[in-house]
Amino acid sequence: MHLKVLGYMELEDGDGRPVVSVLKRPKLAAFLGVLAVGDTAVRSRDRLMAMFWPDADAARASHSLNQLVYQLRKALGDVVERRGDQLLVDPDLLRCDAIRFEASIESEDFETAVSLYQGEFLEGLYVSDSPDFERWVDAQRSRLSRAAAQASWGLAERYAAESRFLEASTMARRAAECTPGDEAALRRLLGFLDAIGDRAGAVSAYEDFARHLRVEFGVEPSPETAALLERIRARDEAITELPVRRPEVGAGGVTEEAHTPPRAPAPSRPAPPSTPATRRLRWWFAASAAVLLLSVGRFILMPGETRAGSRTTVVGVLAMEGGEDAASVAPVRDLIAELAATSRFEVVSDTTGAPVDVVVGVIPYEQAEGRWVEARLIDPSTGFVRSVRSFPVEDGAEPLARFVRQRAGVIQRTRALEQEGADATQLDALRRVDMMIVSAIDLRNRRQLREGWALLAAADTALSSLEADAPRWIEPPLRRGRLANERALTLSYVEDWDPDILDFTIETSVYEALYDEAARHADRVVALDAASPLGYELRGIVSFNRWRLGFAQDFDASRRATDDLTRAVAIDPYLPDAWLSLRHLREYSGDAGGARAALEQAVQADPYLERDASIRRGLLYMAGVGRDSDWALDACSAGRRDFPEDDIFAECDLVLEAWLGDSSDMIRAERYFDEVTEGAAPDDDRLPLRMGYLAAAAARAGEPARARELLAEISTLEPEFEMLATALQVVRVHALLGEDSVATDSLTAILERDPRIAQSIHVDPRFEPLHGYPAFESLVASIREESPAVSGN
Repeated sequence: MHLKVLGYMELEDGDGRPVVSVLKRPKLAAFLGVLAVGDTAVRSRDRLMAMFWPDADAARASHSLNQLVYQLRKALGDVVERRGDQLLVDPDLLRCDAIRFEASIESEDFETAVSLYQGEFLEGLYVSDSPDFERWVDAQRSRLSRAAAQASWGLAERYAAESRFLEASTMARRAAECTPGDEAALRRLLGFLDAIGDRAGAVSAYEDFARHLRVEFGVEPSPETAALLERIRARDEAITELPVRRPEVGAGGVTEEAHTPPRAPAPSRPAPPSTPATRRLRWWFAASAAVLLLSVGRFILMPGETRAGSRTTVVGVLAMEGGEDAASVAPVRDLIAELAATSRFEVVSDTTGAPVDVVVGVIPYEQAEGRWVEARLIDPSTGFVRSVRSFPVEDGAEPLARFVRQRAGVIQRTRALEQEGADATQLDALRRVDMMIVSAIDLRNRRQLREGWALLAAADTALSSLEADAPRWIEPPLRRGRLANERALTLSYVEDWDPDILDFTIETSVYEALYDEAARHADRVVALDAASPLGYELRGIVSFNRWRLGFAQDFDASRRATDDLTRAVAIDPYLPDAWLSLRHLREYSGDAGGARAALEQAVQADPYLERDASIRRGLLYMAGVGRDSDWALDACSAGRRDFPEDDIFAECDLVLEAWLGDSSDMIRAERYFDEVTEGAAPDDDRLPLRMGYLAAAAARAGEPARARELLAEISTLEPEFEMLATALQVVRVHALLGEDSVATDSLTAILERDPRIAQSIHVDPRFEPLHGYPAFESLVASIREESPAVSGN
């Protein structure tokens, strides 16, 4: 078996199949990681008990430790050995990448060591009640990152001695990245890059490091480091020029430049792309963190994008080498064609005639695995490379285009704010606030709610100060409004996890106060600029959230939300958040066609793919309930490819088996169910919902006994149906079984918990089997009588 602990944890059996059952349980996975790395200081039973059960008495801790050993042996065989008071992993049964990594460094096999170091030790793994484990992990991360830096420097110096300067530069940068806060390592990098002639790279590395210090700590690099940079600058005054000349693209594609730069050797071999099955093993809480970060992606310098939305983003593409080789140039041509077809992108190959917003340098190269393409995203105002990523040519142009679209927005929005007159001090203040918000969300996701709440409060204080200094600038009140929404979301986490974690009692009035505050900030933005769509979007989203979360159930809030959001997209249609909220509002009101149209508008409004996952989920759902089989299958396949860690796409085959067609293939449905539930813990909150999908498939396949068996199991796992989706799915299964009275009674009970569902229940395709039954029609009639808004649909 093979265990990967450098980066996100992965575990495979001898046949290369992922072992999910261990990785699904954080403490079990952490226990395996501790034993596998061979740290003799923590292998005794007493030390392990103190690490994982610090508050338990000796008997309870010993029992819990025995249970972990039993569970590992059950999943992996006799992999854990006991020698006296020590527990260890048999290295003949389980190979660990960290052991191989350290052995490679000891033997000075730096190539192998660098290839093995795929990220921080046990990245994303968190065990909430084991602070000693966290301290041990931090120490291991520090030790291993220093070792990775040592290996990277060893390769850099070796490549430089062989005149392989591009590879030397790449390895030197990687060495510095392993110790990001070490200024001595930065000076070593600057001197190294200067020595091999990469002075532009040295300036770029210094600027990135200085920006990190300003954002994280509010300080500048030391005078010693600044003086070193000035000496490097003095040796190369043309630092801001782009590193290559502009190519021309004619009918035959990219032509060779008049002066082609010296052909650079290929970068160090990238790790082979992981398979979807492997990527699905990454931690559920790491995936949750990504979702949470995505939810505030437009928080970061978002306003600049919207006001820049009235014009097209211009992307310049540079063929940095390979002009004579048609096969090498083909990926560049594909990239140009695909970007040119993207909404709001204008792709040019001659950047001398007109200003461009972002430049993409494309370098084709060969690897043992085949042809690859390296894409470099360049800020045209400075010439600095802002992001680099490599892709196999066989994957086509799509991953390249997605990379450019996702990263171009950052450069575009920053430049838009600069063009609007924001000075460097203001931009730095905004970036610092943005980093505080991202850090707060990360703390919230790690259950460190008190710290996350304090950081959000500090961000609000910083924005308040900025607002006082620039009272006519809409950025501070706009961000404060979005920040109030984030604070309300943090309170919902506190309510779920620990009601005593903050210094006040959380009541509905606290949420109301935060949403009132968000609305006041939105009104302030509108007052400052009545033509700005951002205030209307914020105000509409606030009203939508208040209504969606149950603080306003009189439908007036949904009307106000619809009015404000509609006005926002009428001013600027490039507002994906507004379109996504309108999709929900139209769906709740029973306007399925309008909901689908809003999602299609969201696709066009999201050129930088910052809401791509949310939009894809919505499209999949609308295709499923609309019985559009081809569309749904395409959406499912694309979602699994681009978002393999997302639960919705992991289980979409099962969902569609429960929804689409006139009947279901039960054998296929059972296989899909087994795939998405393999290794799931008994308390997995999605297990009852997935059983509901399987029960619906059984009912549609003509196997009522199997459907009822699954319903009974669901009621055992989730007797109160706390997850609304599970409750609605159970209603649908009863409807498919012809149990109309049971289904209607259950639906009535759900409506008492959440009256908002009433707005769409009479047109929801999931409840079509109930149409015509007196009990259901009576329920719909009573809803229409109580809500005129529904009767008009």
